[in-house]
Amino acid sequence: MIPEISCFYITNYNDGHINIIFIKYDNYIRISLNYKSIILSIDQFINNYKLFQIYLISLILTENTSIIDSIIINKKRFYGISTMRYWKNVYLTMSYKTIFINKNPLKSKEPTRMTSIKKINKFMKTFSNLYKDGYIINPVFVFYEYYKNETIDIYEFVDKRADYYKKIKILTNIYHTYGYDIYYSIKKYLF
Repeated sequence: MIPEISCFYITNYNDGHINIIFIKYDNYIRISLNYKSIILSIDQFINNYKLFQIYLISLILTENTSIIDSIIINKKRFYGISTMRYWKNVYLTMSYKTIFINKNPLKSKEPTRMTSIKKINKFMKTFSNLYKDGYIINPVFVFYEYYKNETIDIYEFVDKRADYYKKIKILTNIYHTYGYDIYYSIKKYLF
């Protein structure tokens, strides 16, 4: 089975970035935080609440989890993932940008074992510090912003429609109560 790849990318104030890449295989998942990576079993990964939330957000923000972009610059091939970025912990960009990675993860083989506990603890300490210090934004806020941006057209349509129906209801009541002359005079100002 082809691995599934997703990315959650955050730019920071000091021109740094936090790039969390998830490569999901059948039995294991490889998690990369900038240049550090670990391999967890799927069960172990699901039990890690914060990492799992970030993974779910990365699935939403990644354009296609089964495609890797490829670009050749100076006869060297670069691979990347097309994803939305969270810009400087301020807002979610609503356009996709390619985030470059070292290798093509779709051609990698599934790992045969998990990373050692010592390396996992070191990785989780780095991850927890970044999360606690606010460099990694809470996934709930990112999801809320994504949902709001994706559904704004619906809200605008519903608001316009509700406003239109209010005007019709007002005009209907005026027409039945006061007659056509007053109805026509007020209609000019409402529409």
